[in-house]
Amino acid sequence: MLGVRCSVGKLSDIGLRLLENTSFHGLRVRCLRVGNTEIPDNKKLEVALQHIHGIGRNKAHRILCDLNIENKLTRELSGRELNSLRDELSRYLIGEDLRRCIRNDIARLVGIQCYRGIRHADGLPCRGQRTSTNARTAKGKKGVGILNIRCARVGGVEIPNNKRVEYSLQYIHGIGRTRSRQILNDLNMENKITKDLSEEELVIIRDEVSKYMIEGELKRFNQLNINRLKEIQCYRGIRHIKGLPCRGQRTKNNCRTLKGKRVAIAGKKKAPR
Repeated sequence: MLGVRCSVGKLSDIGLRLLENTSFHGLRVRCLRVGNTEIPDNKKLEVALQHIHGIGRNKAHRILCDLNIENKLTRELSGRELNSLRDELSRYLIGEDLRRCIRNDIARLVGIQCYRGIRHADGLPCRGQRTSTNARTAKGKKGVGILNIRCARVGGVEIPNNKRVEYSLQYIHGIGRTRSRQILNDLNMENKITKDLSEEELVIIRDEVSKYMIEGELKRFNQLNINRLKEIQCYRGIRHIKGLPCRGQRTKNNCRTLKGKRVAIAGKKKAPR
């Protein structure tokens, strides 16, 4: 019986050594278990401790200062230093305990339906997630929470019905600010919110928009023209091949060269104005 126990102990020791010195295609992976987390032993202690969930740069630096341990490689720690480090980490709320505590706090906030709880339930960011003050509104998100976005179909495109008609028409490829204003003037129609349009007005707008080259038809037409310019190797065709901007892409004359950001050159005199 004792022989079996000794053999099992030896096998477990061999297994631990194999795990500590496992190599994958020449990459030798060695880890040290601290705070129920595997931290790399080939990095400085202050960096290695940051692999533990709940310990950042400041807290890792403070732990080393409290223990008076030098910021050396993790594998160079002595047994006494390692034990003192584990004892110090056991005082902090880290790892799975921290995750469980955060989940419970979020569930409590959602349960009492406070402001932060509602934002967590809607998937919106709130304080404590490294967001700036003006970013906590998550303006770029669409279809969040109980926000119901309804659309009207014009020209084969879904346009929002909670905006003015002049602005909603600009969601159609090929219709800009000037053309949308021109459409409203031609139809003698008021620039009201799209959802306030009657069915008759909506049909009139669809008929007017169908007279223009928009969406897929316009995209195919532009692509054919670009391919023709590339084949004849004209100036604009060469610029399209090189990926440079050219006329018709809302660029000013001095922007077509794609100069980029200005860089100061040492010893070069500025041109007189």
